[in-house]
Amino acid sequence: MKKKLLFLLLSFISAYGFAQQDYTSFTSAGRGVATTFVTDYQAVGINPANLGYKSTYENKSVTIGLLEFGASAYSSALTRSQINQTYLNFNGGNLDASQKMAAAQQFSNQPTSLNAGINWLGVAYQNDKVGGFAFTIRDDFRYSSQFNNTISQMIFMGYGAPYFDSLKLNNGHSVYNDPQGNAYAANQGNISSGSANNPSLLSSVYGNSKISMLYYRSYNLGYGKEFVINDLFSINAGVDVKYLQGFGVLDVHESGGKLIAYGSFSPAFGINFGTASKTNPSADTSKSSGLPKSAGTGFGADLGVNLTYKEKWRFAVSVTNIGSITYTTNVYTIKDAYMQSFTSNGINGYNFLTQIPNIIASNDNGKGSGIFAWGGLQKVTIQLPTQLRIGLSQKLEDDRAHVGVDVVVPLNNAPGNLVTPYYAIGGDFKPIKCIRLSAGFSHGGIFTSTINIPIGVTFIIGENGSWEFGVASRDFISYFKNNSPAISMAMGFLRFRF
Repeated sequence: MKKKLLFLLLSFISAYGFAQQDYTSFTSAGRGVATTFVTDYQAVGINPANLGYKSTYENKSVTIGLLEFGASAYSSALTRSQINQTYLNFNGGNLDASQKMAAAQQFSNQPTSLNAGINWLGVAYQNDKVGGFAFTIRDDFRYSSQFNNTISQMIFMGYGAPYFDSLKLNNGHSVYNDPQGNAYAANQGNISSGSANNPSLLSSVYGNSKISMLYYRSYNLGYGKEFVINDLFSINAGVDVKYLQGFGVLDVHESGGKLIAYGSFSPAFGINFGTASKTNPSADTSKSSGLPKSAGTGFGADLGVNLTYKEKWRFAVSVTNIGSITYTTNVYTIKDAYMQSFTSNGINGYNFLTQIPNIIASNDNGKGSGIFAWGGLQKVTIQLPTQLRIGLSQKLEDDRAHVGVDVVVPLNNAPGNLVTPYYAIGGDFKPIKCIRLSAGFSHGGIFTSTINIPIGVTFIIGENGSWEFGVASRDFISYFKNNSPAISMAMGFLRFRF
């Protein structure tokens, strides 16, 4: 039950959107740019220097936000309707043999990315003299994968993948597994396993495939201060530090002919590591009630600095996610074993969130639902997905409009980082006092091959911005195009100022 609740949570927030660069805030997702824009607690994780900015609303020094969330799903293998159906369906589908063969072809060498985040609590206090303080608690989940043709077939078709040239039937007889899949389709329900007469090492089969996942919770404390240079220039500097609980991490890729792989998972994931769990010093198969048990802990930090000219022009640079998490629970590495036999019929749907335990479960000499052979480790330390952010913006029309550009560059290949650098131009416009409209253009990040048009609306209610709520999408045009969609949305309804 606990495992179902965990994946139901991840599936739910992924169905509604998360932006590529930690934008759980609806105020940022709609414009695509954030480095010089975000204020109060929303600056944590993006640019803590912005905590030093003066409050936009007079006599409002405290900002509180609850349950801001967002997620995104991108796959060049699926249509928009398939993504909608897949990630709104917790069961993950029930593909038959012909659909599994089609899915294996669809996902061959095609990227898939899923991101989700919830800002459980955000609190900020801003004072012109002492600066700004902020505290947040947030969850982040990031997944990306791209499988070559053989691995894609193994994941969806299991023992029916053409790599396994012999199918063993339940009656003890064996039949030739033709590459067209005729024997696999004709004997559904009567196959016990598949085997390869000329097996290869996993590193050879895996090739250019890759799979990456990161799920962690952060407790963040930030501070920012403005330093006035003269009547024209001022500098803001800020830092936030974070305590991290890692619930799961996975990174599997081939490099120089060698298979590089490690993973660590909370017992809440319910992953079967086979016989390796019996000798692994970090194995934990306990079942506890309540929140998921963390698999590791660590510390991180974000640094930022801004230069402001005439209180209109802003130039900012920040480095985020400096740090690491050390995992000590269910830590495993993948053995480069021969892929000789398989007893799994593959996964049953497109929803990789619900299928993660089946995809990465142990193969265990052909017995198991996954494709990997695991070996235990005592611990492993993984770097956070560090990023460099650069932003430039200008306020216009008596502060009714604010436009800018952002560039975000991944500084390492850690799990959960951007696939490519991210570029965006966008801004806000307030046609009337109580409504702020946002829009922009963006490219890169997790949506590697598309031009996106973010759009959003924020409502500012009450005296001097007492209550703020809104909704935004990272890509408005995805709702109208069918192929290679980048579905995303961010929402928040409990943001208050005092």
